[in-house]
Amino acid sequence: MKRWIPIFVVVVTLLFSVAAVAQGQVEINLNGEATSVASGTSLLDLVHRLGRDAGDVDVTHNGRVVKGRDLGSTTARAGDRVSIVEATSTNRHGFGIGVGLVNLDEEGLSDDVETYLTAHFRIAFGDVTAHRGGRRGLQGYFEPEIGIWDGATASDTLIGFNIIGSIPFNAVDFFVGAGAAIHMIEVDSFVEGNGTVVPAVDEDALGVNAQFGIDVHLNENLTIFGTGRFDIIDSTSSSLEAKVYLGLRFGF
Repeated sequence: MKRWIPIFVVVVTLLFSVAAVAQGQVEINLNGEATSVASGTSLLDLVHRLGRDAGDVDVTHNGRVVKGRDLGSTTARAGDRVSIVEATSTNRHGFGIGVGLVNLDEEGLSDDVETYLTAHFRIAFGDVTAHRGGRRGLQGYFEPEIGIWDGATASDTLIGFNIIGSIPFNAVDFFVGAGAAIHMIEVDSFVEGNGTVVPAVDEDALGVNAQFGIDVHLNENLTIFGTGRFDIIDSTSSSLEAKVYLGLRFGF
């Protein structure tokens, strides 16, 4: 009797294999595990099979990201690798504070360097999502800001608005931006080398800026940032401010 057991096992296995083929079953790798699915099963069917909604997951098919309508039109074939993992929203807002240096190109104060203080509020627009295994895609932000430097003989307080584009690479983002601001400039009276007295300046001037930098995400809510920036100002006393600063941003 015992000698028939192996033969019985082989026969049963063959029968199940034949039945699977008859039903059009194919074997795929789903989230790292071998899984049999019906031929013609779409990626959207697989998402529902796991009890999830398409908007809540990140789907890759043979290493390619699949989204939206493509989930329903893409079918799994034998040997395909499909990954379906949870997607979670990142913080869409952030408040940052920073400190650094500003190099001034001012009449009578050229090449002066002062301490620069800044604060900003980032508001995300577009698709800002994080996925297990890494974030991706261009992300955009609106960024109201305030900045100030106050030297011995001059000061500048700016209130502005920037648009930032950020490219994420896992825990690090690289960003570039541009914006405009009102600069409230005050310069004390001074005497030029030829003895001419230059009167004090108290004016509001329009400025534009270009900036670039890096964000290093310590965790979901805390980021270290570094920024390099140039402000071009339409002012009688100042035309350019070059700035570098570091800071912390708190996300929520």
